[in-house]
Amino acid sequence: MTVKENIRKLLDILKESSDNLVQAEYVFDKIREYIEDKKEDYKEVLKEYDQDELNKVVKESYKQYVKRAQRIFFREVIFFAVYMLIITCIVAFGFKPNSNILLMCIIGFASLFCIVRSVAFKKSLEKKTKEEYKKYVEKDVEKFVEGLKK
Repeated sequence: MTVKENIRKLLDILKESSDNLVQAEYVFDKIREYIEDKKEDYKEVLKEYDQDELNKVVKESYKQYVKRAQRIFFREVIFFAVYMLIITCIVAFGFKPNSNILLMCIIGFASLFCIVRSVAFKKSLEKKTKEEYKKYVEKDVEKFVEGLKK
């Protein structure tokens, strides 16, 4: 298949995925990867499609991504609150420092937690996204996309 035919096939799959938003998200990500150096071909092929319809599917699919990120972020906020409660209790009741040292310890532990968990948040989101892709993306779509990489 030529590059334009591959792009057409991907756009057709994207358009048909309006009821499977996880698959639409997956296909759109793969389209972006595939057309990195094929922008002119993509622009030509895109003129043949109803761009409003494609945009609607893409927007709806990324709402799924945002919901997934919000669920994971909420979990991280709960972890942070529990962590800060534990650290505050340990520092406050573990020894009797003056208030400046207590405040510096709490801020230091909070900063450390935020740095570590921001990396973990990204990895958790990527892992959850891959799990949903495996669960909801049709096998023939996955095979076609994998064939494009070769």
